[in-house]
Amino acid sequence: ASPTWAGFKFAASYSFNINGAEVAPSGNNTKGLTLAGNWTWGPLFLAATYDVLSPPDTANSTVFGNPDQKMTQLGGTFDFKFVKLHAAYAIQDNIRLLPALNNPGVFNPTGGTVPFDNKVWMVGVSVPLFGGSILGSYQYADADNINGRTTTNLPYAFEPDYSVWGVGYTYPFSR
Repeated sequence: ASPTWAGFKFAASYSFNINGAEVAPSGNNTKGLTLAGNWTWGPLFLAATYDVLSPPDTANSTVFGNPDQKMTQLGGTFDFKFVKLHAAYAIQDNIRLLPALNNPGVFNPTGGTVPFDNKVWMVGVSVPLFGGSILGSYQYADADNINGRTTTNLPYAFEPDYSVWGVGYTYPFSR
């Protein structure tokens, strides 16, 4: 991570195996790359990240073509002091989810359903209230359609579109 220069800060990381200790040969590892930056200028805060997960060479190569998962996220806030506005947008390519009926949303970089692309956005607000903050947000994820079954143990077509409302309150009980 860099120091902050004129409100800008960036960071980068690389992992030879995100699932633990690296094993030989290197093609057996799930590699990860992350690039991130943020900028603060008065009441404005902006952030961007880019992540790439590269599955092992053998993972799903015959069925799915073994594509890298790539995720670009952008977000920001603007603080008016009496209310803070939040917004975010993400583009996610070749996302894979574990095909289990009892847990269809588990992240699984080396297996799962046919990879799908996803576009996600969020808007939110936080308002100082009684020494804390009340929070509210709306999020929407729009995935590409996944048609039909991909394996015999996945008996349904799965399209992970989500529409989520969130409400909360935070209060600092101590300094």
